[in-house]
Amino acid sequence: MPSSNSPTTESAMKKIEDNNTLVFIVDVKANKHQIKQAVKKLYDIDVAKANTLIRPDGKKKAYVRLAATDRLSGRLQSTGEQG
Repeated sequence: MPSSNSPTTESAMKKIEDNNTLVFIVDVKANKHQIKQAVKKLYDIDVAKANTLIRPDGKKKAYVRLAATDRLSGRLQSTGEQG
């Protein structure tokens, strides 16, 4: 469900570093359970929580918080996601 063009804005990068949270633009029809499963499958990490919002431009943004046991340091760099 997460798109390949996850936001790499300063605020998104700060969420990754400070809150162990990934930010994605997802399909508007995707629900939280589907988003969690997709992130788990794509990155092989445990998801603690997923929050979503629909932006004024109609796109759906998902904030996916990882379980405390999973840290992002180094994982995204090896998959080429981080900027």
